[in-house]
Amino acid sequence: MVVGFDALPDALVAVRDGEMAATVEQLPAEQVETSMTALVDFIRDKKPLESKKLTPVVITKDNLNQAERYNEVK
Repeated sequence: MVVGFDALPDALVAVRDGEMAATVEQLPAEQVETSMTALVDFIRDKKPLESKKLTPVVITKDNLNQAERYNEVK
C-alpha cells in the first residue's frame, strides 16, 4: 500500500487511478488564510500571535473530490 503526503495534483491522480491508496492533505488554503489573518490582526490591533491546530485530512478515492486541489486533476 502506498500513501503519500501533501495531496498534490499528481498524487490525487495516483489515488484516482489506484496507484496510491491515499494522500494526506494539510489544508494549504486554510494555512495561508489563518496565517494572514493572524498577521493582519497583529499589525493592526497588536493581537498576540497564537498557534492554531489544523487537522490534516486523509484523501482516498472515496473523498477525492474534496481535496483542495482537485480542480487541477486532469
